[in-house]
Amino acid sequence: MMRVVQFRWTRSDNADIGEAFAVISPDGSRMDGRWCRPANCDARQGAAWAALRQSGSSGPPVVPPPPAPAPNSACSGLSQLVGTWSTSGFGDLTIENPSGCSVTGRYTASAGTIRGTASGNAISFQWIGNGEMGDGRIVLTGPGTLTGTWCRPAGCNLATGTGFTGTKK
Repeated sequence: MMRVVQFRWTRSDNADIGEAFAVISPDGSRMDGRWCRPANCDARQGAAWAALRQSGSSGPPVVPPPPAPAPNSACSGLSQLVGTWSTSGFGDLTIENPSGCSVTGRYTASAGTIRGTASGNAISFQWIGNGEMGDGRIVLTGPGTLTGTWCRPAGCNLATGTGFTGTKK
């Protein structure tokens, strides 16, 4: 089961403060999330971050250096996200890229659709299915793997949403 943690952070010298959330992998080895500043900002709109637990460690995860951005590309990971995924939250999810960084898709659970925007290796989207709608976020976590969160109704707080995982078909 995916765990989502929402928290307020403070820099060690108390000179900065902000909001963040993390999606913790089922085995506790990885966290992916977003952060923003100042306090009371919307972390869903903030910068992405990730952390890995060191092998054999029971202490806090180690934050790896951020990946180098692709030159002139706001949605550099999108090509790896396009395709069909087997997910724990949406059934089979097919992600398409009609143009630029825009994303559309469809999923088998409740015969729904998604529409959103890619940024780096993540997609922020709105979903519609079974007469309901809400928000979601997908993060590419490795070759052929993703994690995400979804919530309802539209405008909900993704930090308290339901987590899911997926593997590329």
